[in-house]
Amino acid sequence: MSPLSRAIAILAVVGLFFGCSSDDNNNTPTPDVTVIDDLGTPDGTTINYPAGPFGTDKGDVIANMQFFGFKDPNTYCKLEKDLSLDVTQKVPMSFADFHNRVCDGSGKLAKPKQLLWVMVSAGWCGPCIQEIRELGKIIDSGGIDERVAFVDILFENDDHKPATEDFAKKWADTLGLKFPLLLDPTFQMGAYFDRQAVPFNMLVDLDTMQVYFSITGAAFATLGQQVQAFFANK
Repeated sequence: MSPLSRAIAILAVVGLFFGCSSDDNNNTPTPDVTVIDDLGTPDGTTINYPAGPFGTDKGDVIANMQFFGFKDPNTYCKLEKDLSLDVTQKVPMSFADFHNRVCDGSGKLAKPKQLLWVMVSAGWCGPCIQEIRELGKIIDSGGIDERVAFVDILFENDDHKPATEDFAKKWADTLGLKFPLLLDPTFQMGAYFDRQAVPFNMLVDLDTMQVYFSITGAAFATLGQQVQAFFANK
C-alpha cells in the first residue's frame, strides 16, 4: 500500500480540524522561486498585476508567484462544479492568471469570480486529503458562493519529497480534483506558513490580490464565515 493510500485509510482517526506535522527535516524545501528541472521554467508572462506592497499579512498584496500545474482550459469562465481538470499537459500558471481571469475558451459567468480560496497541501497530510474531498462535495452540491475560485497548491509527495508531476496526477485522480492543481516543489508558499502546519488556507481578493484571511488547519466553519463576511461587504 502506498503512503497516499495509507493516509486515506487512516482518515477515520485523523482529526480534520488539526494540521499535519512531520519529523522529517531532511527534505524541508527552502522558500524559493526556482522551479526544479523536470518542470521547466515559467515564462513569467502576465497581463496585469497590482503593485505592492507585497507581504504575507491581511491587507498585503500576495506576491505573483509562478508555478506549473494543471487546470481546466476554461477555468476562469466556468463554475467550479463544472470544471474538468486536464492532467494531460502541465501549464505555467501564476496568481496573475487568477487576477486577470481571462477565458481560454468560450463562455462568460453571470457572476465573475471575486475571491480566491488557496489551499496548500502535502501528499502525506491526512487532513489535506479530507479537506479536498469534503470541499469537493460542498462545491458539487452548490453549497458555496459561485463567486469563489479555488486552487490547490501541492508542495510535497507522500514520501515528503518535493512535489512531482507524476504524483500530482495521482493526487488529482485519487481525490477527484476539478479546480486547478499547482506544484510548488521549492515551497514558495513557505513564506506564509510553517510546513508542519499544513493544510494552509488563504482567501485572496481577486480584484486587489490582497490577503483577506489566512489560517492553518482545515477549519471549514471559520473559512465559510470569512467567505460570507467578504461578500457581505461587496
